Amino acid sequence: MSIVRYEDGKIVYKLPRLPGDKGEFAGLGALILFALALFASSWRKWSDPLIDYGRELYIPWRLATGGKLFKDVDDIYGPLSRYIDAGLFKLFGPGIMVLAFANFIIYWVILGLIYVLFKKAWGSSAALMSCFVFVGVFSFSQLTTTSNYNFITPYSQQVTHGFLICLVLAYIIPGWIKNTTLTRSFWVGVVAGLTGVLKPEFILTSCLILFVAFIIRIKIGGSPSIKVISSLVLGVLLPTLLFITYFLSYLSFKEATMAACFAWLNGLLIWNDTLYAHVLNNFSGMDDSRGHFIVHSLATIKALGLIGLISGLALALNHLTNVWIRHFLGAFILLVVGWVALNRIEWINCGQCLLGLLVVYLLYTFFKIIRIWSVGSLDTADIYRLILGIFAFALISRMILNGRLYQYGFIQAALTAMLIVAAVWAELPVTLKLKHTAHIYYLSWFGILIICGIGNTISHSQKLLEAKTLSVGTGKDLFYSYQGGEIINSFSDILKKQPEEHTLIVIPEGIMVNYLSRKISPVSVAAFYTTRKLETEILLNLKKKPPHWIVNITRDLNEYGVKRYGAKGESGELLIDWVKAKYHPYAVIGVDPLDTDKFGGSIYEINK
Repeated sequence: MSIVRYEDGKIVYKLPRLPGDKGEFAGLGALILFALALFASSWRKWSDPLIDYGRELYIPWRLATGGKLFKDVDDIYGPLSRYIDAGLFKLFGPGIMVLAFANFIIYWVILGLIYVLFKKAWGSSAALMSCFVFVGVFSFSQLTTTSNYNFITPYSQQVTHGFLICLVLAYIIPGWIKNTTLTRSFWVGVVAGLTGVLKPEFILTSCLILFVAFIIRIKIGGSPSIKVISSLVLGVLLPTLLFITYFLSYLSFKEATMAACFAWLNGLLIWNDTLYAHVLNNFSGMDDSRGHFIVHSLATIKALGLIGLISGLALALNHLTNVWIRHFLGAFILLVVGWVALNRIEWINCGQCLLGLLVVYLLYTFFKIIRIWSVGSLDTADIYRLILGIFAFALISRMILNGRLYQYGFIQAALTAMLIVAAVWAELPVTLKLKHTAHIYYLSWFGILIICGIGNTISHSQKLLEAKTLSVGTGKDLFYSYQGGEIINSFSDILKKQPEEHTLIVIPEGIMVNYLSRKISPVSVAAFYTTRKLETEILLNLKKKPPHWIVNITRDLNEYGVKRYGAKGESGELLIDWVKAKYHPYAVIGVDPLDTDKFGGSIYEINK
């Protein structure tokens, strides 16, 4: 069927439709092929050889080979993911691809849940558009030179697990609101409680979802009984209690409790470390709150202006009676919007407007719900919209004044971007009461914006991915990186040939070398940049159990407020002085690793 045809002296304008549900199935088929294509184009290029991901491999490898979490090796988040990954290493052997394939399976469950949730909230068309944004922008993209910001090898394994758990909670909570049985309350509590042993933003998400769910439940069905509340609380506490019980097998009660609660406890304790406080302020935008607020406010105003302009033009088409003029203007505006999308919008920075748009949407939804409650009851779609909005807010609030699609935006901004797309695609045209032709042009204008945004992101990502040509590791640990990965590769090969019982640390960061060379660290920390007090404690432990080998690799720590690692008065000063006194150079590649202008590395062997 043609989109435009002439019948009985009139232009008939219809979108081609497949019969029944075949249109939705075709869209889902295209979505699956799209995801597979991007996954294939990023094949084995997901990991960073130096930053973060070595920790995600080393910890489960140590656990799988008999190490004890929070005794032999420390972590910065909750324990659940570490034991899941250690179990996978036990079953299939250690390997980056073992975790990659596990996350790939989890990814499809995540994508399916997103589609189902958004379909329940906004319908299948909006759900498809949102999922295309999720796949094209956030799933496998390489938007910075540092990797790990994807759903296959994320900077923290707790990301994929936590996101999945929160999606499950969002899916089941409307059923609990309508039917708060003891059994259902317990399992809702267990799902929420799992976030308590994962990561802070997911704990915040589950708390906010439960809070909103309780308010809605009280409004539509009265206060839950004490038994119901007790059942839910028991479920929430159960995962943490089970981990406390396990940790008591080798830790004191205080240590076991802290270990089980570390997902949220470290979110408080980490602010005592001035280096991490510096980087967290940077990541959230609080390092220049006034400046970032102005930038984000302007971005939000521009985005609202664009949405308002397109909506106003669609309303204008509603009132045009001349069919030829209506279609001429519709097509002309489509071309203008396409030109603007290609030439005037900085898509990589559009994350700056997301929180502002989300706040506007949540305020609209809040007043809409109040109005609905005054005359009737909420339907299921309204509940799902509110829950997803709260979920999105909990995640993006961690980058409150530094909203971005790249880096941590792949998890913290993804849901907000999808929600805005869904609301604009399905909810706004209903609010505007657009007629058929105006509605179609409205969707085409926003559709071209979305397509250009996705295309621009993919283009940016592919350029960075294509530059990854150096192979690092072998077999199940093989991945591709930039030229800086050559040092990781070379040092791992050298150290792999050393006796198995030899130990190793990498300063200031680079535990990937430990993992690839299968050399344990004699201390529990994974990174060696911290405050003077903690560095002194680390050094005391190293003096008790000095490693046979020390590797020093260039790591730019400016984001932590460290200008030159090891310099006088800087982080690493004590460690570098000790290395120089007790070790001698064994191998050198490139320049001085303490010089961050270029990339280099050194291996030091303990003096005999």
